[in-house]
Amino acid sequence: MAMVGTNAMASDWVIDFNKMTVATSSSDSQDGDINETTTFWDETNTVKIEVSPKDEGASTANRFWGTSNGPQLRVYSGSITITTTGVALKTIVFNNGKWNTGNTASIGSLAEGKWTYAAGASSVVITIAGNTQLNNITFSTEASEPEEEVHIANTPETAYTVEQCVDIIQAGKALSEKVYVKGFITNIDEVSVDYGNATFKIATKKGDKDAEYKLKIYRAKYFDNQRFTAEDQIAIDDEVILYGTLQLYNGEGEMTNGYLYSRNGETSSIHLIQMAEQAGAVYNVAGQLLSAPQKGINIINGKKIMVK
Repeated sequence: MAMVGTNAMASDWVIDFNKMTVATSSSDSQDGDINETTTFWDETNTVKIEVSPKDEGASTANRFWGTSNGPQLRVYSGSITITTTGVALKTIVFNNGKWNTGNTASIGSLAEGKWTYAAGASSVVITIAGNTQLNNITFSTEASEPEEEVHIANTPETAYTVEQCVDIIQAGKALSEKVYVKGFITNIDEVSVDYGNATFKIATKKGDKDAEYKLKIYRAKYFDNQRFTAEDQIAIDDEVILYGTLQLYNGEGEMTNGYLYSRNGETSSIHLIQMAEQAGAVYNVAGQLLSAPQKGINIINGKKIMVK
């Protein structure tokens, strides 16, 4: 199966998956699954890519996935083979919503979705190590200029706003670094006591449920990266700071692999207990008030007491 992409300029070619008219897969459909090697050309027939089916034994099919921006090529295993007619490529940029750092190239250097090879090559094979989500690919015969190294790691005092997170996610640089973000809870999708995590959304302004920009906090843990143990450990309009990694998933910015750093100015469940200390009050280590000491560690008058 062959499809055609778009051309940008004489030494710059683009294959844009978002603009293609193709069947797409979804949670309810497998219409966009790639079950045979699929070939794409730019419109000048200069650059060709071949996407293989998933590796034998792999659980998820390579596929086109429907998003709000159009089809997205999602490759979980196998390879992407790139060949050219009459030109030697020096730079390939994989504009991605998600890039697997384990992906490798048969020649040249590959890092964070960018392939470079100063000598130029007419063929390169990209071996896919895991979930890689591609919007388009740009090919150039020009050597890329060295890019300034980008870091996004910050501190609780310099926590990013939701709008800043959106800009960082769109830039797609250094997303493997964990960051602190701040905002007010606008929606709570779930607080799972069974799994010990919570999924909710935050905005920059308190009470702004219709904010243009929100950040989804996906399955975050509680204080000190511990489990949530009660549904009332967060609430709408809480001011929070969270620590985790940013990513673009299904066209939506989100934080994953994160945990609650502070809630309404307090930074740990133990500190909350100490600040709200009452004579004879008994809490568990998650900060829940108990009617009586229970087996295990209890906090009584701000001190840890082991009950056997």
